[in-house]
Amino acid sequence: MSVAAGDADRTGQGQNVIRIIEPAEAGQHVVLLDEAFRLRHRIFVEERGWNWLAQPDGRERDQVDEQGQAVHFLALEGADLTGYARMMSPDGLIPAIRTEEKLLAIAARPGIRGVGRLCVAATTRGGSKVVNPASHILVAMCEYALAHSTPELFAETDPSLLVLLRILGFRVTFIGRPMDYYGKPMQLAVIAMSQASLDICRQRLNLDGSSLLRRFGTGGR
Repeated sequence: MSVAAGDADRTGQGQNVIRIIEPAEAGQHVVLLDEAFRLRHRIFVEERGWNWLAQPDGRERDQVDEQGQAVHFLALEGADLTGYARMMSPDGLIPAIRTEEKLLAIAARPGIRGVGRLCVAATTRGGSKVVNPASHILVAMCEYALAHSTPELFAETDPSLLVLLRILGFRVTFIGRPMDYYGKPMQLAVIAMSQASLDICRQRLNLDGSSLLRRFGTGGR
């Protein structure tokens, strides 16, 4: 993967970084976001078979992206994009498995935001999930949520990821039962944000001030 001209400080000088791209700066990182949309298409459409997300150009994106409603979190190892997730508004439930119970649970939580499209490149998978780029992305998302007074995040995902979050120190509340989605169970859960939980998580991931996990984006992140 080549470093695009004009995409300043994209790689963090060769280190592993989590880049945060807020809506206002998305236009400055068109090439990087294009790669993120292609990664999403490879994983969610080509690997998982979520055909309703398919795009002829191989770039999976929707109105959340196009209308500037998402904060993008990208894991980079040098010049390589290894993982991705986005933070979005509370209306981001998967349409095919949306239920009244889920809608009521989200509506009852002011200030909540959603986590979606969490994925890791095939070349980076394997080994412990704790050292997977997904864990580092989730830490960055939790730090961002706390910095922006977001009390809770919700995720509709594989139950094993939610169990991992509990292991890492977060309070996770399951909403309803797992529902089948393209042959895989998907569970809605609410993750409470607190500095204490984040500190425990960082300790268990062995992340501290000298960690390779760094943020780039607006606000000095």
